Amino acid sequence: MRLDFCKVGVVAAVALAVCAAMVVVGCEGAGGRYGSGGLHQSIVPEGGNGDEYSRSTRDGNAARARGGDDLDLSWLGSGDELWVIERGESWEQHGRVDRDGVGGLRARAGRGDTRALPLDGVRVRADLVGFVGSVSVKQTFVNPWDDVIEAEYVFPLIDDAAVTGFVMEISGRRIRAVVREREEAAYIYEAAKRAGRRAALLTQERANVFAQRVANIGPRERVDIEITYFHTLRQDDGELEFVVPMVVAPRYKGGALARGGGVGGVWSIDVTIDAGAAVEGVRCLSHDVEIEELGGDRVGVRLADQGGDAWSRDFVLRYRVAGEGARGNMVVWEDREGAGYFALSIHPPTLDSESSVREPVEVVFVVDTSGSMEGKALRQAKRVVRGALDALGEGDAFRIVRFAERAERLGGGVIEYDGDSARRAVHELERYRARGGTEMLRGLDAALSIPHDLARRRVVVLVTDGLVGEEEKVVHAVEEGLGGARVIAVGIGDSPNRLLIERVARVGRGGSAYVGLADDARGVGSRVMGKVADASVTDVVIDWGGLGVADVLPSRVGDLYAGRSVVVTGRLEGGRSVDGETVWVRGRRSGGGRIDIPVRVDVRTDSPGRRVLGTLWARAAIMDLTERAIVTGRERYMREVEELALSYGLASARTAFVVADGVGRGRRGSPRRVEVPTRVERGEEWER
Repeated sequence: MRLDFCKVGVVAAVALAVCAAMVVVGCEGAGGRYGSGGLHQSIVPEGGNGDEYSRSTRDGNAARARGGDDLDLSWLGSGDELWVIERGESWEQHGRVDRDGVGGLRARAGRGDTRALPLDGVRVRADLVGFVGSVSVKQTFVNPWDDVIEAEYVFPLIDDAAVTGFVMEISGRRIRAVVREREEAAYIYEAAKRAGRRAALLTQERANVFAQRVANIGPRERVDIEITYFHTLRQDDGELEFVVPMVVAPRYKGGALARGGGVGGVWSIDVTIDAGAAVEGVRCLSHDVEIEELGGDRVGVRLADQGGDAWSRDFVLRYRVAGEGARGNMVVWEDREGAGYFALSIHPPTLDSESSVREPVEVVFVVDTSGSMEGKALRQAKRVVRGALDALGEGDAFRIVRFAERAERLGGGVIEYDGDSARRAVHELERYRARGGTEMLRGLDAALSIPHDLARRRVVVLVTDGLVGEEEKVVHAVEEGLGGARVIAVGIGDSPNRLLIERVARVGRGGSAYVGLADDARGVGSRVMGKVADASVTDVVIDWGGLGVADVLPSRVGDLYAGRSVVVTGRLEGGRSVDGETVWVRGRRSGGGRIDIPVRVDVRTDSPGRRVLGTLWARAAIMDLTERAIVTGRERYMREVEELALSYGLASARTAFVVADGVGRGRRGSPRRVEVPTRVERGEEWER
């Protein structure tokens, strides 16, 4: 394989559009999907900020998929460089790079020499606009020795993060990465590393766990890696929630533990909230913060906590936005022909406890008592169940299933709820001890296989830290055994596996909640059970009126629960402008009666709006296709994941970001292997 890194001259900014056409046409004309030869070109418009960019030269399908125009280079600024890495003919021979372990930062060595390499620092900058978060994470690697090293780092992101940017900065020069198929990206990285070039690779190991490698860091050299992503903010109890994961917790997988790790160095987190209305009740559940009113309904939040165990738990920020009652918000980006993307946020009404009448429920509690729940985590799980029992009433029933290496049911059959049965259940619950592996599939099978009492609506409440490595099998088990039940997943601890919790809740058509080690777990259990038992709106349908919509996700909106918003994304087929149109969300109220929620369409024509909405839709589509692949076992869904990720420039299970520095001579030296001791989540007291 021949891999060229080149930098060709300086041209005027007006040449950008011409070069974009050259990139698209050049690859299309090279034969087939990727082209057999490749194209290498660099653009350096005059008088700019010195950034350099490496961009994928797809065959034009990406541009057409994003709305029919040419390759979008609007993100390039004056003075930016566009790098195109030539594709060779034999990259397919490179084996797929799979990683099973999680956590930690290390540098490779050829001769077994091991020393600690601290991550020098992490800087997080987030802008929360409406229900969308735009986040930048910059990580700094510094080589303190006289040898050339390769650093490897595994880190967490929020589970629905749509990673859109990956930049390597060295000596004031910034080079943007290109998105390629995972195998090809790994091949390019290895070729650059062998050539002595500085290079970086970003891969997705799970939907919420990413790995990056940085090759050929010179003696005492500093390398900054910046990752940017979008995601939708979770809303519960009327509060919007923004999370910065800080820990990749250990996961149980097939009788063994995969390593976990935390992040060291100096952290800074700066958040700007611009909700479009007055922001109320800003609070951080996990860390000490400084809060500042910025004017115009904007609020700034800055991390103040830097000591102790601050890095052993996730950063969790919550706030409320003024406004009550049933409402919706629909933001649309459209081009001249009316084609584009939309995001519809639905806020269900608050329950009227005096007039609402609910049907009897049968609750199956599935409680994780494995070793990772030892100590405070299991105590919080027990309190969640006690709080949920507090919310039950006459006519309800319940069952309790505990699981670790095996599953056990409390009692032989359904337990009719009353004061005595609840007290006996709590007494038995307090005898549970945490030990053994996390065989979650056995617990779910024991719960979902219980014959359903059709006189009651069934709700399954899974209470766990979610620290298992086989998320796909768990999601599949819920999908297959659900029947008519609803599943609510409650994540326990300061760094639970949010990916698993959210996927189980989504597939289970229920909801999710989180309980930190210092939270009021009993209160959370009571509130959660009240909402799940009392769906605010059921039989939900969306009347799109005259809008031509396609690829709507989720394809089916489940029941709506008070205080918990739902975001629906999709594409507009075009033909006419939808400005001023009204969409109706219709359903049946709890206790009877219809409800119709009008939603006025808010049209945006700015380029950033297009990028955000298109990216959110593409990420939702990738997650939907991935879950279909898990449930059906069909490879074609993963091929669609790859196509979407390449077209929209996103990291995924099948794609990766890769960047290589083509300036300067190749580096020589013996790489040094370095490992950082992994960090345990605060409150974990379990055996390894």
